[in-house]
Amino acid sequence: MSGFFSNPRGVWDSYAAFWHYLARAGAEQSSTQGAGVHDHPWHYYLAMLAFWRLGPGPWWSEGFILILALAGLWASLSERASSRVDMRLRRFIAFYTGWMILLYSAIPYKTPWCMLGFLHGLILLAGIGAECIWRATAGRRAIRGAALLAMAAGTTHLAWQSERATGFFAADIRNPYVYAHTSPDTARFARQLDSVAAVQPEILRQPVLAMALEYWPLPWYLRRFEQVGYWHSVPEGVELPAAPVVIADVAFEETLRQRLPAGYFMDYFGLRHELLLCVMYRQDVWDRFIESRQAATPPEGADAMEQALR
Repeated sequence: MSGFFSNPRGVWDSYAAFWHYLARAGAEQSSTQGAGVHDHPWHYYLAMLAFWRLGPGPWWSEGFILILALAGLWASLSERASSRVDMRLRRFIAFYTGWMILLYSAIPYKTPWCMLGFLHGLILLAGIGAECIWRATAGRRAIRGAALLAMAAGTTHLAWQSERATGFFAADIRNPYVYAHTSPDTARFARQLDSVAAVQPEILRQPVLAMALEYWPLPWYLRRFEQVGYWHSVPEGVELPAAPVVIADVAFEETLRQRLPAGYFMDYFGLRHELLLCVMYRQDVWDRFIESRQAATPPEGADAMEQALR
């Protein structure tokens, strides 16, 4: 922790680092440290699993898992339940999952991915519950057939929902598991920027300015550029260079128009839901990019210009 005593403070820092996460877990502290937006009521996770819908969007539910998990809970606590799973293991899974649900529900700071801490336990309980239902219906064809149909329907729904969540709604806020998600528009911007840099690679070694309260994951997309500066606001008291590329929050747009030298082409892209950024290309950089596109064989169709800009 101290790097062989070269950094004695590292011993303290290794423990002090946990304070940041403890502060975020508390309701009062989280609101003072910028995490209040992630504070949710105690039933946030259970409500999301049971039934969730945003406005006119589709409904989402892991209710099939919850129902079977309740059956698994009964099988873990009742001596009468018949299961091939050892009773001690069943009870361990049940108590582990129950305590995890209570602890995560009590913490005000909640995000969907934190739910994985107990969701896997619910899935294991659901498996135990399904096995016990199958054993309990032995010799009763009608009941077993109905149970089999119900399980097939529930499994089909979960598979269809997974395909929908990872496909059409992969970056849609109507998907409850999309939380502070990067917009696909950011990938469009990255492709455009790579195309501009491919025409004039010298800009990879020139300053790039990024000014926004929230800019992650822009550092990943700008990793090829050697001189990138990040600010949470427009720097005061300094002369801004005529950078080939400037990325900024739209709230800083007018200020930058006054502070930057004249001659920039402006475009916009969404970083996340309700978070719009503007990208400003120095006019000579943008003109060379357009000229390179015009020199190439233009694509056919009505969307030719749009494709050229992308």
